[in-house]
Amino acid sequence: MLHSSKIIWPAAVVVLTISTLAYFVWNPPKVSTGNLDFNAFYCAARILSRHGDPYRYEPLHACERRNLHPKVPGAVVPAPLPPYGIAAFVPLSRLAYNRATFLWSLAIVGSSLAVVWAIIELTGSPMLLVAICVLPMTLLQTLNIGGLADIPIALVCGASVAIVRERYTAAAILLGFACIEPHVAMPAALALFIILPKMRARLAVVALFATAVSAAVGLELSREYLASVLPAHAMSEAGFSGQYSLTSLLYSVGLPAKAALTLGSLQYALFVGIGVCAAGPVARRLSNSALVLTPVAFAVAGGTFVHATEIAAALPLAMLLAARLRSLSSWAAVGLLAVPWELIFSAGSPPTSFSDVHAPPGALAEVAWKALFEQVLPSPPQAVWHVAVYLGLGLVYWNLFQLLRRPIER
Repeated sequence: MLHSSKIIWPAAVVVLTISTLAYFVWNPPKVSTGNLDFNAFYCAARILSRHGDPYRYEPLHACERRNLHPKVPGAVVPAPLPPYGIAAFVPLSRLAYNRATFLWSLAIVGSSLAVVWAIIELTGSPMLLVAICVLPMTLLQTLNIGGLADIPIALVCGASVAIVRERYTAAAILLGFACIEPHVAMPAALALFIILPKMRARLAVVALFATAVSAAVGLELSREYLASVLPAHAMSEAGFSGQYSLTSLLYSVGLPAKAALTLGSLQYALFVGIGVCAAGPVARRLSNSALVLTPVAFAVAGGTFVHATEIAAALPLAMLLAARLRSLSSWAAVGLLAVPWELIFSAGSPPTSFSDVHAPPGALAEVAWKALFEQVLPSPPQAVWHVAVYLGLGLVYWNLFQLLRRPIER
């Protein structure tokens, strides 16, 4: 009897959880008005499935406004994903918006938990400690806007676990899907391609698949994405307090847009190069998971466009270093990167008043997005959270330097 009760209770919890989720998928709760990012991905996928251009102000604006009612009627949130990334949202775009956004929220929660699981697997740290360090940054901020960042971070973490277990095909597939945000995941794929010969053919197949998907949805869209959308999006939030890129910083202090974009691109390329070169030596002192995590931690610093939710991709490496070094500076890096500074400083702040924003129907959505943020005056606390985040990243790099000074343990 005692033995059967040990089986019945976990089974009952599983059945209850699945039944509850099934009910909410069938009859989803009311959608939060804050899911701006997912609304953009959902609408872009609907437009793409109807052979339209998902990067243009119209029909993206009309679709977004049908689902949510922003305070600024003419505002539009761009969907600056590569064509294969937008195509990944097509299955969700076939569902009713409320149902799709509920499933997306579940995906965000699941991704955050996957990051916690991966860090526990890689470091052996206690579950409560990892959850406290990871969930506030990966879950709260992303869930608030229906953002994307948690998905590639979870996939990158999964790939790092797969590399440690020598599941190379799984690692290649996970990194392929993580490249839905290419500036975050591609540096890890590049490092693996260079350092691990067994990964080369697998990554080549994944790249061919992504190319085939992009070709299927239209090579013209790929050209537009690379030539027009990326540079326009990099400048669309220049000077905005929630933007952590070098391009934004340089533009906000008066550098011309073209120069700021060029310097941000060069700094990103330099940091990716450093991360790829450091990956091998770091892995020999930590574990092969660093082949994936080291380039990613360098890729999310500065560059042309990066949010705090993407900088959270440096947390897994920070925790890996802290578990190995056990130094004050290594745990200070974790602490600084784990705090959702923007949510703390923006809590209770008065709403910003915007005038309406419009763009020609054929213009890139970024035109209206930039016009919206040009009305936002930088808030004084932004310097505090920017310094805190970059101090955390700086400590990660310092700890890497300290690690590389150590001899390789045999």
